[in-house]
Amino acid sequence: MVRISSSHIVVLDVNRRNVPVDRRFLEIRYHPPDRWSIVRCEPREIQRVGRIFPLTYAVCPTCRHREAFPADAKELTCERCKKTALLAWEEMS
Repeated sequence: MVRISSSHIVVLDVNRRNVPVDRRFLEIRYHPPDRWSIVRCEPREIQRVGRIFPLTYAVCPTCRHREAFPADAKELTCERCKKTALLAWEEMS
C-alpha cells in the first residue's frame, strides 16, 4: 500500500465537489493564461463528469468556456465572450 503525505495532496473544487489531487500533477499559476489551454480527455474521464466533450477541447483564457476546435487551428474566438486568442500548442506533452 502506497501512502501519500497530505502535504502532497491538494483539494480542488470541481463542480462543487471536493476532489483530492496529487500536487505533482498541477501547475500553479499566479496570473491567468493569455492563450487557450488545450485539454485531452481519456474516455473514462468523460464518463466521470457525466457530460459529452470531444476528446480534445480548448478552454478560453477569459471566461473558461470549453470549445471544440479544428486540428489545424492556431487561434480561436470564444463563442461565449468573443475574445480571440492563440492556442497554447507548445504546452501539450
